[in-house]
Amino acid sequence: MIRTLLIVASISALDPSNCGIDGADAGDEGGATDATTTQTIGTQCTEIITELCSQGLSRCALSYALSDCVSGDMPMCCSSGDSCDKTATSSQSTVDTCKTAIDNADCNYIVNATFPTECQALIQP
Repeated sequence: MIRTLLIVASISALDPSNCGIDGADAGDEGGATDATTTQTIGTQCTEIITELCSQGLSRCALSYALSDCVSGDMPMCCSSGDSCDKTATSSQSTVDTCKTAIDNADCNYIVNATFPTECQALIQP
């Protein structure tokens, strides 16, 4: 219960724009490009937040309903239908790289809702 409160407090303390996916594509390290995405910013944000919440449940002994965690954190990524509905310009490989980094992050980062460096192209302060 304390860990749940800690993550909720940590997430609530964040600026709502901390998780805004700006649509900027960091590109692949090897110089390869992905096909143009047809995903929305909200779809990519949901993938990233779901990964963070899932890791909290599976590895970091946090206790909450996954759907509650995702819905509670979505305003950090896109706070309105207009911003969530915009077409994302970030590639799926950039999103996948972020999700893999979350999978490998120390639980301290997960509990404090701190995103790894690999997510910074997607998460804007």
